[in-house]
Amino acid sequence: MSSRLTSGVTQIFSNVYAFAALKSDGSVVTWGESSNGGDSSSVSSSLTSGVTQIFSTLSAFAALKSDGSVVTWGDSFSGGDSSSVSS
Repeated sequence: MSSRLTSGVTQIFSNVYAFAALKSDGSVVTWGESSNGGDSSSVSSSLTSGVTQIFSTLSAFAALKSDGSVVTWGDSFSGGDSSSVSS
C-alpha cells in the first residue's frame, strides 16, 4: 500500500479511524482501522478510476464518481453500506 502513496496523491480525507487518498488518476487508496473505512477491498473494483470527490463521516467514506454514482465503505451504521438505497 505505501508504494501506492509515493506519487499522484491529490487529496487526503480522514475520519476518526482511517484515511483515504484520492489520486490524480481517479483511484483511491485507503488505510487505517479496517472496519471503519481503512479496508476498502469490498468495493476496490469501483475505486480504481473515476472518483472525483470523497466524503467522510465518523467511521465511513463515500466516493462520488465522474458518472454520478456513489461508492460507500466503512462502518454500516455511519453510512458505509448504501446497498438499501443503491437500486
